[in-house]
Amino acid sequence: MKCIDVIYITSTAYSGSTILGFIMGSSPQIFNAGEIQYFNRLQKKDEVCSCWALSHQCPFWSNIYKHHYNIFRKPSFLKNIRISLYILLRKKITQDILIDSDEYKLLDNIFENAKKFKPKTEYIIDNSKSLWRLVFLMKCSGINLKVIYLHRDMFGCIASFVKHNKGFWRGVFRFKIINYLIRRLLINNSLDYITINYNTLCNNSVKELEKIGGFLKVNIKEYSDKLNLKNTHVQTGNIGTRKSLENYRGLQCDYSWKETLSIHQKNILKIIN
Repeated sequence: MKCIDVIYITSTAYSGSTILGFIMGSSPQIFNAGEIQYFNRLQKKDEVCSCWALSHQCPFWSNIYKHHYNIFRKPSFLKNIRISLYILLRKKITQDILIDSDEYKLLDNIFENAKKFKPKTEYIIDNSKSLWRLVFLMKCSGINLKVIYLHRDMFGCIASFVKHNKGFWRGVFRFKIINYLIRRLLINNSLDYITINYNTLCNNSVKELEKIGGFLKVNIKEYSDKLNLKNTHVQTGNIGTRKSLENYRGLQCDYSWKETLSIHQKNILKIIN
């Protein structure tokens, strides 16, 4: 069994992972496959790919959708609690928590197909973000994980929850709990990872992209200003973000949280932070 090199981006929702995935995928050595955890859902219906073709007409995904793969499914609430407790108590996560799947077969198919589109491909990006999927991939044989933990400031992240009608307190809870569990999981399991702060990435993109490139031993910075969505095949992520990348002029910090959050909400976050 050959080893597949996977870059896994983990974070809370609304942390900038869609943009980072496209920037990294601009390198000829990296293929951005988007949020692979939604493969089975996307296989059943047509979504608009970043190449602007419908899923089943996309020159990349149409070939892969011809095959059926039973892949990772989000664990039940009780399993989520169990996995969380294992992480908090530094206990070894046992195989019985996970499911049998065709994960390796799917990733291998994506990798081989990626090389037809980008012959120099060395990595595929799984931009699923999910902590639970990261736990699952850790246990999959034949997969070499390089993890990028993307962390966004609390104000910007939670403002996005509010803006997308996900709820202020839900955003606070998920931000604090998920980020804490991610850090514990990465440290306790000695995973090969780096931490990237989204605001620092926006303010000093050259330095941060060099950091990521050094971690992966590929050149990202040289290609980061040459985004061309027509040459990409990503079916997940915020479609508004994808559209904004058509006229990409470099990363910029989003300070819209100053208008999105109320004074009361800002004061609460100052206390929590």
